[in-house]
Amino acid sequence: MKAFLSIPILLLTLLFTSCTKTTNEYVQPNQTILIDITPSSWTFSQSTNSYFITFDVPEIDAAVRDIDGILVAISGDRTLYEALPNVYSNVSLTYTYSQGKLTIESQPVGGGQPAFPNANLRVKIVIVQSSNVS
Repeated sequence: MKAFLSIPILLLTLLFTSCTKTTNEYVQPNQTILIDITPSSWTFSQSTNSYFITFDVPEIDAAVRDIDGILVAISGDRTLYEALPNVYSNVSLTYTYSQGKLTIESQPVGGGQPAFPNANLRVKIVIVQSSNVS
């Protein structure tokens, strides 16, 4: 009877002591910056035949500029965001960035007179942290 009970007890002991719970923690290092712009915020450039707007973004430091990634999306109604670069209604929207600054440019596709950006817009800037593997 002792031998009969000792085998199930041994198996139960092995079952409950050999399992180890592993917990993985994932850190979300991305940063999101939301900026609201009005039509009066845009500036016209005759040299590029385009409208542009430049934002001060102190979060874009030298390390972010050189290693991390920058994603930009724009929304007119704050429910649907369109990633840049983008072409919509024969208007090309692109962005460039440097340390501390991000510029969005709006210019007509194929030349012609640029359309004035006449709507309030929300810009979403996402800084995606990365690491240099080279």
